[in-house]
Amino acid sequence: MAKQKYYYNISSLRYEKVKVSWTRRLMTVFTIICTSLVFAVAIVYLIQKFIPSANEKRLQNELAKMEAELKESRYKIEETENINKNLKEEVNSVQTELQSTKEQLEQILKNKKMFVKKIDELSQETDAMLGEFDKW
Repeated sequence: MAKQKYYYNISSLRYEKVKVSWTRRLMTVFTIICTSLVFAVAIVYLIQKFIPSANEKRLQNELAKMEAELKESRYKIEETENINKNLKEEVNSVQTELQSTKEQLEQILKNKKMFVKKIDELSQETDAMLGEFDKW
């Protein structure tokens, strides 16, 4: 039980009990509840601001994984582009060699036709000479 409070009454020169009214008691309770609510709201705000929740941690982990996958994908794309560039250079080189080889083969064919024509002419001349030789 609460202690009894007294005050000194100057007019009667006696100590008298302090009587607390219902409004005073309600105001005291209301003040305590309001103060508690203000501190509770402040604490909840600070906790939410500075301490991540389980959902936020999960999202942060997911974000980190996605960033790692993005970095890996960018590396693979860059690597693929380099391979593609090297293949294009190699194809161009092979095309140049094929063109050069084609030109050489065409030159050889021209020379072959010319040699065949010369051989035919020489063969005809030889046949003509042999024909004249046989006549003798």
